[in-house]
Amino acid sequence: MDGDEAFGLDSPHFKLMDFIVPQGDDPTIIKATRNCFTSTNLQARLLHLGVRRLTITGVQMEQCCATTTRIAADLGYAVDFVVDAILTFPIPNPDVSGEELDVAAIKERTVFGLRRRFARIVHTQELCTELQELPLAVLPK
Repeated sequence: MDGDEAFGLDSPHFKLMDFIVPQGDDPTIIKATRNCFTSTNLQARLLHLGVRRLTITGVQMEQCCATTTRIAADLGYAVDFVVDAILTFPIPNPDVSGEELDVAAIKERTVFGLRRRFARIVHTQELCTELQELPLAVLPK
């Protein structure tokens, strides 16, 4: 998005969360749109690795996370939307002073719109349990 200060490299919001520390040659992909595909080479990287299932976590539920989920589903990925590992904030109504959509309402609407259309809605513990039961895969370098 041209002109969206939230995606500016000099924005105070443009940073890795303090608890995220890339290891070794972990790739860091910088996006400039509200989804992870349009402004990056993520799709090519995933295709190269043979990835067909994605897990969505992050910030902001109804914007970046939901948009990435919808595009990923349209690209043919199986998508797990980890609802308790996604953060959002109340959305003020710019047209009505003092009116806002609260976090619970945002979560309800987002999940309702994504469930079984674009993603499987899961919780962290459920997904971790499922992943522990899968055999480890060796990924190409």
